Amino acid sequence: MRLIKTASVAEVVQVFKDDQLVIKELQRSTLSWPATLSEQIDILRRANRRSDEIQGCSWSLYEIKQCELLFKMHHVWQPQYLPWSWTFMDMFVAYETKTYEWPLPNNVSMISNQLKKNPGSVLPPLVGFVDNSNNEFIKLDDGHNRIVASYIARIPFPRLMYVGQI
Repeated sequence: MRLIKTASVAEVVQVFKDDQLVIKELQRSTLSWPATLSEQIDILRRANRRSDEIQGCSWSLYEIKQCELLFKMHHVWQPQYLPWSWTFMDMFVAYETKTYEWPLPNNVSMISNQLKKNPGSVLPPLVGFVDNSNNEFIKLDDGHNRIVASYIARIPFPRLMYVGQI
């Protein structure tokens, strides 16, 4: 990973503006995306996003390579509900061998279709966490749909990622 800059909590929170759980909470509450950071964090909390951890981390924006995304990044879409138990490469192999299906609900098809229509689209940064004891193990928190949609559309994966140090 190549460091681009340090980042603020406010920058990271903005990525969640289009998160499907956040959108669902905004619709349920009949609200629009709030203007203040404290209100935005409250929406994240109500949408069951990791708001306390987001606030408690020091953040940096990195450029990530495809091999890092495939082999170092662990995600919450996994078999048997074991968060962060496998990499994206593990998941894509299981998908191709028809031993795994994407969890529902998701918006993979919608994003994939948009990417196919506009292959030059720039996807928002991913969001993940690393434990100071193991920088090789990146826990993806936001971006699953975008990565899988990129895979299905056969276009390059997102290249930017906010990483919080736990």
